[in-house]
Amino acid sequence: MQILLELATEQSRFQTNTMSSKSFQNASKLNGIISILEFGAVGDGVTDDTTAIIAFINSAIQNPGVEHRFLDKTYAISQALPTINVSNVILTGAGAELRNIGSSAITGTVIKWIGSSGASSPIVKISSISGSLNKKISSVQFTGIGIDCSNGAANYGMQLSSAWDCNIDVAIANAGIIGLNCDSVQVLGEETSTQRCRIKLQSRQIEAASGFGMVCTGNYAAGVSTGNFSMNEVWIDAVHKDIQALYLIDSDNNDWVFFRAYKVPSGSASESVSCLGGPTDNARVRAERFWQFTANTPLHAYGTPAYVHPATSINIYNLDTENGTPVPVVETGASVFWKKDITALPDTPWQTYTPTLSASSGSITTATAAGQYQRRGNIVHIKVNINIATNGTAAGELRFTVPIPSSSTYGNMLCGAERAMTGNAVYGFLDGAGATVAYVKTYSGLYPGGDGYVINVSGFYEVA
Repeated sequence: MQILLELATEQSRFQTNTMSSKSFQNASKLNGIISILEFGAVGDGVTDDTTAIIAFINSAIQNPGVEHRFLDKTYAISQALPTINVSNVILTGAGAELRNIGSSAITGTVIKWIGSSGASSPIVKISSISGSLNKKISSVQFTGIGIDCSNGAANYGMQLSSAWDCNIDVAIANAGIIGLNCDSVQVLGEETSTQRCRIKLQSRQIEAASGFGMVCTGNYAAGVSTGNFSMNEVWIDAVHKDIQALYLIDSDNNDWVFFRAYKVPSGSASESVSCLGGPTDNARVRAERFWQFTANTPLHAYGTPAYVHPATSINIYNLDTENGTPVPVVETGASVFWKKDITALPDTPWQTYTPTLSASSGSITTATAAGQYQRRGNIVHIKVNINIATNGTAAGELRFTVPIPSSSTYGNMLCGAERAMTGNAVYGFLDGAGATVAYVKTYSGLYPGGDGYVINVSGFYEVA
């Protein structure tokens, strides 16, 4: 009996291993999975599999909810793939990993560009169809797949536009311009933002040194954003060289669960993450949450004068300073709050700014001013040092600009002293909501300045 059972088992194995293509196709459909094998792709990284891959992806588009699976191979293509523009498309691979040695930048399941150099369309595009009668796509899965842009021959690796609840897990290497571009289409019958997606990105931009790893933007028309990148959950593990690993233009309220960026020693990038402000409207980077942040170049939050609406309320809950992560660069009006990995409480650092001096009458001949401010919620603490070398004709009130406009309708008082010549106490005030200038007088209401005077003023005020 034992011998008969062993023979039956071996026969079953033989039948499985010699299954015909038709039998395999039927079995895969029975299991709810369609394999790339059914479309004749070779997957040797050299043979052009474009026709097979296009047919495979069209099948996934035409059969939402049915998993279409790549194998652990490299599929060479020479033209952009069909746009995934319907919901519930499922494309999976056997996993993809970035490598620093060997003949390929990515191993595992890889879609590799072998087409002409400078290709302008993304290799993979997941996007709603623009139009006032259309809606966003949702629940697309593109996981366990690598995209090799062949050292900049393809300008874009992947684009995700106006999508909800998608699951993206990719490794993208050496895009000429952008590895993963997240944006919005022009018009929909509903809000156009890319939201509630779960994104895992491995990014390598070394051989294509000037390409961004990931860019998150909205849809701008005449300076007004009608959609952004928000309420998503993102993991990024990036290697970059001459440009930022992450470039945020119009994004807010995202959870960056893990962010790691390593600039190679020969690289010239000065920052790992750029958080831009709004140049003309209030569409800016704000309320981003980085739960784990490790990099050898800093995050940079942009503010005035380049951006009328600075990037604000960027939060880093674990800044990996023990491994050399530098503190953020924060421009005037922008705000970043962080907790170092070696401290128990969040740091709210003092930021420097340069106040502009003036007087209510006359003009100051020679003077300098330096300021610092610290924002905690809707309260700004401020301290300003004013050195008047030559007072000139200035009289009345001494005035200096503040970094963030006041929002209080009741005004705000500051206090200080002249500490070089007279020792007189001085006071300052911001006159109501929207105030951008503080007024300073002596305790008796006189002009506080003069030749050689040094005035220090500090206090706090409310902002929006």
